[in-house]
Amino acid sequence: MKIAFIGGGNMAEAMISAILVKNLGTPDSVTVSDIKEERLQYLKQTYGVKTTGDNISAIAGNQIVIL
Repeated sequence: MKIAFIGGGNMAEAMISAILVKNLGTPDSVTVSDIKEERLQYLKQTYGVKTTGDNISAIAGNQIVIL
């Protein structure tokens, strides 16, 4: 399952954490887009997920998109 999050706020982080902790996905199956570069860096370093500042590239090739 490949998931994209448009927005990397607290709610997205809670869902990402749960997905990874419950082994419902792997870090390489999660992509997050956000306008704040520092937030993207935090999510990448903390969870190992893919990050981007571009919403279109975030959703490309993903099966689920969470807004």
